[in-house]
Amino acid sequence: MPGVDVSVRELEAYRSSVTMPDDFDLFWERELETLREVPMQIERNPIPAYVRNVEMEEIRYLSHGAIVHKATFVKPTAIDRSLPVVVLYHGYNWNTHEPHIAMKYVVQGMAVLLVETRDQGMDPEQSVLMPLGGAAGWMTRGIFKKETYYYTRVMLDAVRALDVALMLSGAKSAIVEGGSQGGGIALGVSALHPKVKAALVDIPFLCDMPRGVELATDGPYIEISHYFKVHDPLHESEARVYDTLRYVDGINFARRITCPVMVGVGLLDEVCPPSTGYALFRELSGEKAFRVYPEYGHGLSSRHEEEKLKFIALLL
Repeated sequence: MPGVDVSVRELEAYRSSVTMPDDFDLFWERELETLREVPMQIERNPIPAYVRNVEMEEIRYLSHGAIVHKATFVKPTAIDRSLPVVVLYHGYNWNTHEPHIAMKYVVQGMAVLLVETRDQGMDPEQSVLMPLGGAAGWMTRGIFKKETYYYTRVMLDAVRALDVALMLSGAKSAIVEGGSQGGGIALGVSALHPKVKAALVDIPFLCDMPRGVELATDGPYIEISHYFKVHDPLHESEARVYDTLRYVDGINFARRITCPVMVGVGLLDEVCPPSTGYALFRELSGEKAFRVYPEYGHGLSSRHEEEKLKFIALLL
């Protein structure tokens, strides 16, 4: 069987070495409290819909640091408010969320919020450091301090997006979905927000990060390797770097998740090594499902879309 990591038997036995910080829960409660102090200030602007019986809006709202965020809200004309709203988070530098990807939920009566990630788009209001965002380079931003780390802010943004989705839709709960970076974000939100009903997590990034940095041969984990290569070849700051990463690692979020979760991995994944996905699945203690695609890498078979729909159908 092909693979880029270790044998399937070794994958099934593998456990992450990532440990839980003693102040993990206190840290996140403090950060969430700072988020609650920021008003949402939701703005809604209609977008011409190209599908019958579907309505679309561009949404703007405030998140951590009073930064303007943008999302696309897609809903059926006759929304079923007894069903959860769906929140979709995109991959690293892969903000290609177009409304058509929401239709698998919209046809079931559910509303969908397609969320953008700070600094990863080209909207000047949504970019913190530069007016038009960027193409890469976020893995090490603020990495020496957990309060200032880029992905701490991203997780808070994701929680705010879910609150916005609940308000827009009138739903009482939410399904979160994402691949790669979006999968890691979905894990964080599932741990931090009590109204997540289920999570769909594909080829998850931000999980078991020391392992990811060690094995990945492509993708954003290499940014951390490059930091050490260029700026700290003796790894004198390694303990500080990995201590910060523990607070946003999907392994630790998994230890706090209680909702059902489906995880999908590809055994040929050179971006998010499959052992990190196996480690994540092992840490989940609630209802869960695992789908492994031996011939796929950082992108799964279209069959997986069917598997996710079946999983969700059992929960609705």
